[in-house]
Parts: sequence; C-alpha cells; structure tokens
Amino acid sequence: MLFSDGVLHVATVLSLHASAIESLQIDYTCSDPYLVHNPVHHHLIATTLTTQIGILVPDVAGETARAFPTMGPQHLPIPLRLRLCPVIGCVTNRVFVGLPTCHDPALLDAAMAFAQDVPVASQVLRPLVALVATITNKIHTRWFQKLLEPEVERRLREWDARHAGPEATAKDQRSEERNDFLQWTPRQAKASGDPYYMWRPKTLARRILLLNFAAVHTSSFSITNTILDLVSSKPEYITERHHPRPARRGVEQAPWRRCTSSTAGCARALG
Repeated sequence: MLFSDGVLHVATVLSLHASAIESLQIDYTCSDPYLVHNPVHHHLIATTLTTQIGILVPDVAGETARAFPTMGPQHLPIPLRLRLCPVIGCVTNRVFVGLPTCHDPALLDAAMAFAQDVPVASQVLRPLVALVATITNKIHTRWFQKLLEPEVERRLREWDARHAGPEATAKDQRSEERNDFLQWTPRQAKASGDPYYMWRPKTLARRILLLNFAAVHTSSFSITNTILDLVSSKPEYITERHHPRPARRGVEQAPWRRCTSSTAGCARALG
C-alpha cells in the first residue's frame, strides 16, 4: 500500500532494491529468494568493505592488470561489455573470495552464466513456465555452490579454530585471517542469532553468487559506457601528437598505482 494514514511511503515507491526484486522476478529467478529479501550482506559492504578499500586497492589493481590480457584478441567482433564481464569477475572475486579461488575458471564461468541467466529468464517468465524458464539459473547456482562450498567450509573451520577459546592451539590463534568478503561473513553469521541458516556453507556461497551477479552487471555497464564516451568524444582525448595514448597513460599513472599496503599510504596517494 502506498498510503498509510494519508502519508506516502516514499521509501517503498523509490526503492531500487524493491524495483530490482520486481523487475528481475527474484522470487522465481533466484534459487533462494530469502537471501535477496533479507540482504544482510549490504551491511558488510557498507561497513567492513568500505573501511578496507584502501588496503584492498593494490590487490584489485594487480588483479585488473592480470585479468585484462585474458579478454582475447581485439579484432574479434565480440561486444565490449561481454569482453569486460570475465575481467570484472576476476577482479571482484579477488575481493569476494580471495586467492587462489578467484582464479578458478569454472567458478568464474558459473558466476558469469548465472549473471546472464537472471535477466533473460525474467523477461520470458510467466507463473506457468517458471520452473522451465529458470532451469539454467538453478543449474548454475548449484554449479557455483558446489565449487565454492569446500572453500567456505575450510574458512568456517579456521574461524572456529581461532575462536575456540583457551583450548585453541597457538598455531590456530596465530593463523592469518584473509582480507576478503568471504572471511568477514562468519562473524556476521554468528552474530545474527540464526546460525542454522546464516552459518550454512550453502547460504554463504549463494550470497557470494548474488554479489557476483550485482557486480558483473553494474560494473560492466558503467565501464562500457565510460569507454564508449571516450571513443565518441574529441580525438585529442584519445590521441595526442607527442603522447599517442594519453588515455592509457593517464590510467597507468593514476594515483592508486602509488598505493601501499596500508590505508594511510593509499589515503596519501589518492589525495
């Protein structure tokens, strides 16, 4: 209902989250709609991930440099956005699941396939054909889940060992915590008061898949539009007499390349 006691519920009308749920038919296209209707991962993004950006920038920059050569031959008639999707998958999963899992080609393929499944299925979806139209969604969800669950289970065991109390061994207590999204989720899951659901490897793996879906679409469209804007703008933005590749040079000399492994170092570099 839009009105309650004469007051318009603006938050409901203008909610991007609610709009996405409706337009993408999440109740049908997502194997576990509860994860979308209860987006607790948003809190981790707004808090922990935000505070870690400075430290993660060098990792993201390095992964970007590693991933771009995998785009394939430039002469092939492949749409720019589709070329970017695998790169975005590698880079974002460097933050989501860390090394070496983010380099698993099967995991990335499953994530990219799911990202393409959802919008396609939502366009042809009708209640009577929902089960058929979303078969590929479910297949790729289970594929991704199967590939990531062993890593999730290992992270959970490590977390339990580090927080076992006085009986924990010195080795367990000194074990290094990774700095990625998958590493931050156990604490939130335990604090949720619902360890049975939130703590399950399947739940955590599917949350990572949803993050992949969001990252692939938003980032690929944004970067594609930026590149096309540059290409369609003034020629001097792309070529100069003394500097044949100014756009590339600008990226290569960007402040983030001077970031160190510390937040303070990145803050100084980013000015």
